[in-house]
Amino acid sequence: MIRYYLIFFALASSINAATKYVDNSLITGANNGTSWANAWRSLNNMTGLAAGDVVQISGGSSGNTQTYTLSASFTLLSGYINGSTGNPVTYQIGQDTSHNGTVIFDTVSSTGFMYNAWHDVVVSGRYLTGSDQLNHFKILSGFDTFINNTSGGIAHDSTLEYIDMPSTGYNQSQLTGDNFWIDHCSLKVTGLTAPGVLYISFSNTTDAYGMGGCRFCIITAPYDTALNGTGTDGFKLVGNGFDVYGCTVIGYALAGANADHQDGWQGAGCNHVRMYNNNWVDMQNYAIFAEPVGAGYNHCRFYNNVIRKGGGGGTFAMYIAARKGLGYLDDDIVVSNNLADGFSTPFFFDDQYAGAGSNTFTNCYIYNDSGVTATGSQINAQVASGTSVNITSTNAALYFTAYTAGSTTNDYTLKSAATPLIHTGTNVSSFGINTDFNGVSYANPPSIGPYEFSGGGGTGGSSLSGNIRLTGGITIK
Repeated sequence: MIRYYLIFFALASSINAATKYVDNSLITGANNGTSWANAWRSLNNMTGLAAGDVVQISGGSSGNTQTYTLSASFTLLSGYINGSTGNPVTYQIGQDTSHNGTVIFDTVSSTGFMYNAWHDVVVSGRYLTGSDQLNHFKILSGFDTFINNTSGGIAHDSTLEYIDMPSTGYNQSQLTGDNFWIDHCSLKVTGLTAPGVLYISFSNTTDAYGMGGCRFCIITAPYDTALNGTGTDGFKLVGNGFDVYGCTVIGYALAGANADHQDGWQGAGCNHVRMYNNNWVDMQNYAIFAEPVGAGYNHCRFYNNVIRKGGGGGTFAMYIAARKGLGYLDDDIVVSNNLADGFSTPFFFDDQYAGAGSNTFTNCYIYNDSGVTATGSQINAQVASGTSVNITSTNAALYFTAYTAGSTTNDYTLKSAATPLIHTGTNVSSFGINTDFNGVSYANPPSIGPYEFSGGGGTGGSSLSGNIRLTGGITIK
């Protein structure tokens, strides 16, 4: 009987869900949200929503824009509601070509676009039909904060997706709770006075992998042209159970005063963290900086990252620290199948960080990483290591599909000439690392670096000449 009741409840929830409409360009109609012809004429007119409902917001016809000026945060709108477990409320771009332009949210408020206690919500600028996967929601700089939970609100079981925040001084996100994702969003900081572009604090109820995080986002952060190594960070992520994958973090030059160094990600002690399949471009300090401030790092996976610094001159691409003076322990950390170009010592576990002492790394491993133009060792005596390769610029031009020294647009997929890298690595499937940057399954043994070689690659710049006998008795002359 219980089983039938649960099925009936799920069907009832689905049946009762409704689609509502908002279009602030209307001057006629019933203004009750029941159709586009009778759409609410303001986001503040929304009323009577229930868990599971979908609200479509008009951005005008394809290629056009429509601006919605908010008096406060989106979550403080008079008609806004949260969903319930398994029945989120979805606020999305209009799903037909007459209403799938771009919605622009503007305000003079600085409390944050999403503010305080909200949960079981999807805010989506994604148009679901056809090949159009552009971000159809845009947040203007009146919101200097993307997400603000500074007053103790709990955000969980929600997704913010396909949203642009193109111009702002500071994006800060403070989140608690499981299953929160920022997905296919683009955020750019335009000032150097703030300490970071995107700051997210995860305090998940469940301390396990994949309980929330950022995926397929583009983060653009400035660095100071006058002060070497300084600038805003791409991410400042602390807490437990978050993933960052499929993201691109880009540093760009901007004149201005900033005393903080620029990292792609700077943590402060985390458990069950995975960062993989990301592009990090022109970070002035480290792409990944696991700094133990307040706690150590446990059960972390950093793999399939491509880290590049135009023109070279970088020291560390990835820096994993153990703070001995305070006794923080780094346990079960895996750095594998990453590529760094333009750094002298790309991947480094520092057991002398902030003082001397006994071994603070346990069950830590570094395998299958490649350092282009690297000169320093990738090995730390207290970390199990092997099968990592440093590559000269000359060999990089032979091994990779497209390579120019100092460029940030190189294609590091492997040619057939990359024999020192192809299927010469250490099997890391026991750490949950089974596919490469492009989702291709790693061979056993895998190739070194973030891309598996599966045949059909280029020639690496070499050519065939003379009489070459192939298997089967065929001769090429």
